[in-house]
Amino acid sequence: MPILPKSRARLNTVLEQLKAEYNNSNPEAEILKAYLHILLIKCIRLFDKKHPNWQENATGLYNDFRALSEANFLEQKQPAYYAERLKISERKLNEVCKKATGLTVGDYLNNRIILEAKRLLCNSSLNAKEIAFYLGFNDPSYFNRFFKIKTGYTALEFREKSK
Repeated sequence: MPILPKSRARLNTVLEQLKAEYNNSNPEAEILKAYLHILLIKCIRLFDKKHPNWQENATGLYNDFRALSEANFLEQKQPAYYAERLKISERKLNEVCKKATGLTVGDYLNNRIILEAKRLLCNSSLNAKEIAFYLGFNDPSYFNRFFKIKTGYTALEFREKSK
C-alpha cells in the first residue's frame, strides 16, 4: 500500500521544518531532535496502519534472530549460521523472518549491510575500500557492485548524493 497523498504531505511538512532548522545559521539540537521524533512517530503510525500485526510477529524467534544478527552481521552473512545458533532449520528461520518483515533471512542481512554501509558513507571519512573491508568484503569492487545493485548508486555516488 503506497503512502496516501495526505500522509505524504504531512511527512513532507515535518521534513521541510527539519531541513529548515538544519540549514539555519545556528541550528538547535533540541529542535532537530524534536522534529526527528515527530517524523519517526508519524512513520510508525503509517507503518502500524500498513502492518497492524507487526508487534505480534516481532516476538520470540524473530527477536532472537534480530539480536543475534545485529551482534554478528559484520562477520556472519550466511543464514545457516543464524539457524544453527538458534537451533532451528534455515527454512523455519526464513518463515519466521518472512512473517515478521516480509524478507528472507538473506535479504534481511543484505539490507542490514547496506544500512551500515550508508551510515558509514554519510557519517565517516572512510573511503569505499575501507568500508568494504570493514563490512567483511574481501574485494572492494564486489562491494561496489553489491551496493549498486541494492541502491542504484555506487558508494561514491551515494556519498555525493547524501551531502
